[in-house]
Amino acid sequence: MSSTGCVLLDGWEQQPRAAAFELEGNDARPAGVELLKKAAWATTSPVHWGVMAEHHTPTPSVPTRRRVMALAGLAGVVAVTGAGATKVVAAHGEGRTNCSAQSVVQVAAPAAIADAVRHAADQVEARGDVCASYSVNSQNPGDTYQSIITSSPSEPQVWISDSPAWTQLIEKKLGSGWVTTGDTIATSPVVMGVPASLRSAAKKPNSWLSVLDNKLPVSFIDTDVATESLLAVVAADQQANTNDARSDLMRAVLRLSRSLTTAATMDGNALQGADRARIYPVSEQQMLAFNKAHPDKPLTPMVPTGGAKQLEYQWVTPVRGTQADSAALDALKQQLLSPAEKTYRSEQGFRDGGSDAPAGGSVLPASLPMMAPALQATTVSADTAWTNLKKDARMLVLIDVSGSMQTKIDGGQSRIELMESTAIAALDVLPKTTRLGAWAFSSDLQKNHVDYLPLTNGEQPILDDTYRNGLIAKAHTLPGLAAKNGDTALYDTIAAAYKSVTDTYDPNYVNSVVVLTDGTNDDPDGGLSLDQLLARLKSQYSADKPVKIVTISLGTGTDPDALKRIAKATDGLSYQTKTPEQISGVFVDAFLRRSDY
Repeated sequence: MSSTGCVLLDGWEQQPRAAAFELEGNDARPAGVELLKKAAWATTSPVHWGVMAEHHTPTPSVPTRRRVMALAGLAGVVAVTGAGATKVVAAHGEGRTNCSAQSVVQVAAPAAIADAVRHAADQVEARGDVCASYSVNSQNPGDTYQSIITSSPSEPQVWISDSPAWTQLIEKKLGSGWVTTGDTIATSPVVMGVPASLRSAAKKPNSWLSVLDNKLPVSFIDTDVATESLLAVVAADQQANTNDARSDLMRAVLRLSRSLTTAATMDGNALQGADRARIYPVSEQQMLAFNKAHPDKPLTPMVPTGGAKQLEYQWVTPVRGTQADSAALDALKQQLLSPAEKTYRSEQGFRDGGSDAPAGGSVLPASLPMMAPALQATTVSADTAWTNLKKDARMLVLIDVSGSMQTKIDGGQSRIELMESTAIAALDVLPKTTRLGAWAFSSDLQKNHVDYLPLTNGEQPILDDTYRNGLIAKAHTLPGLAAKNGDTALYDTIAAAYKSVTDTYDPNYVNSVVVLTDGTNDDPDGGLSLDQLLARLKSQYSADKPVKIVTISLGTGTDPDALKRIAKATDGLSYQTKTPEQISGVFVDAFLRRSDY
């Protein structure tokens, strides 16, 4: 998806169409207050050690379980054989000479397959044919991803990733060549797991998109923890091909990302009644394990229309960190690909990459339809939507109170009166954890030719009733400010607001400046030109600490091209409305679409 565009809406006097607006250069998406009213708003928002060389005591980065091998009683020993060389004799192995120092290979793997990776590492160590041991760290995929893109000291030397989606995201972030992807070790289809108490609610076929929507009792584990969740969002993004579908997806992602749970809680709730149980994305391997543990209340698979997604456990080697001995890497990889390890993994519920079901059978249909792999752009789109919509918004709203805002529109209401009611209505539909601030602007609203007037003390959560009531009171002052018949010092106000939000940037929020205006820049004191403003915005914008500008023009007296260029300078969005009913809609849409800017 493109990150900039201009929304053009027909005729100020016309009734709004079913699709409220069209965004130039982006997927069109209808919008309105009802989009947010329909959402369920939240008001709060085993490590294995192999045989180790003498004097070498490595420390795992993410230990969860540890096996310490005692020297006494072992079938193998470490002994000095002269001239500083050590002989590594692993349990049940024949040993290897000329190992002056034994390396420890750091391996990261998701929890589901970590035991199988440890099993393979055990076999390599037992043979003793390489001068290495393996530290297998059970790690959430999102944590491993972060360690790679940040070159963290915890970055593994081998990663058994559970989806190509992660390498797509790495390449998007860092460019190509930062990781090398090797063989697929195992696979496991991903469907929706339906608890026993909810079977009747999930009999109707549903697309991935409709499953995520608010029609079924669905919950998610965070995508950083559960790749199954990430793949479900990717699948829904692949199916969201219409304006309404895109809006439905954003609303669903917003709701799901604000009501996250843990795997333990999800599994526990699956054993409960329909009031607590939830449908959730799950792999075949996980479902088999759950049903084996709870045969009286098994999960039932629901395969969304379009087909299942799939976990693909791939061999991935980062290229930026400490490189492991190639012989040690090759030995582990070949062991993982061996028939014996495939059999071991099959007994644990994994597939070997083909269509054959795991040992003991499957809970999925024999002729399981599979969804096509997602393009990198779709994966990035889905991940960005989830990441940004999971965050609360921090918005500084600039409201035009120039004299032209007194112009009457339909029903005798003025533009500024409409803006007053729109501002108050927004407080009822935005999440209560939204941090909101507001400035009025015209010309010379303060001494020394200052063209803007802060209506709030910074941006604060509208959850606070005192603050909320203060915002309502300030909204009621807008018509009086417009009555002063000032001009439109648009560019100077945007420059000051952008500096304010940039200087106070909060990484825990999506930071933005929203501009509502019915005119063009008209500053009697001169002020910045458009080119000067654009140069200033581009120099201040940082992709690492992004503050985006969203412009919303009211009526036909604006300069849409200038407003579009201002938004584009910060990778933001620009809307043009021509009916009064559209104003609330685009304001809410700008909130929903903060994943796009």
